[in-house]
Amino acid sequence: KPRLVSLLVSLAWVSVVFSPVLMVLVDVAKAIFADPGVLILALPTDRRLGLLVNSLSLSAVVALASVVVGTLAGSILWGWDRGAMGRLRWLFLALVPVPPYIHALSWMTAFGWINTTLGVDLPTTGWFMTYFVEFMTYLPLGVSLALVGFLGIDSAMIEAGRLHRRDADVFTRVILPLVAPALVAAGGLIFAFSITDYSV
Repeated sequence: KPRLVSLLVSLAWVSVVFSPVLMVLVDVAKAIFADPGVLILALPTDRRLGLLVNSLSLSAVVALASVVVGTLAGSILWGWDRGAMGRLRWLFLALVPVPPYIHALSWMTAFGWINTTLGVDLPTTGWFMTYFVEFMTYLPLGVSLALVGFLGIDSAMIEAGRLHRRDADVFTRVILPLVAPALVAAGGLIFAFSITDYSV
């Protein structure tokens, strides 16, 4: 009987989760049978190809930069494990739910003010500004996931490594491989969020 209940619950879960996808596939199949030429629309050509390449490259650079800076910041925050600093290191998580368009408006306003006040010419539109806004949007997420990875490391392994190697070697040969799954997850998540963000 428990197996039957488990099977029914699993079937209900699968139907709820995958029914929308199945309906989309059915609609696509109907459209293809009605007009096979519609498959051409699925191929990225001309302007769509350029947009796809730009989107992929932007998201990849944002994810990589967020993971690199997140790793460096997370390794520093990892050492703040006592007293008030141990609690304050999570304060930056308040920035995670701030939507990208708020970052865009804020940074464009800030760059515009710097341009008029200091007489410089910082870009307020274009690829660099988009990259900067996306980077600042997802950096708190990158730092938090990196910090979670660092906090999951067994300190005994680090102490054992420090008996035989320099601290820099321990960081690159022991700590980074242990925290790598969290960093890969952070990079993948940020890439997915960035490439699906049409607001910026």
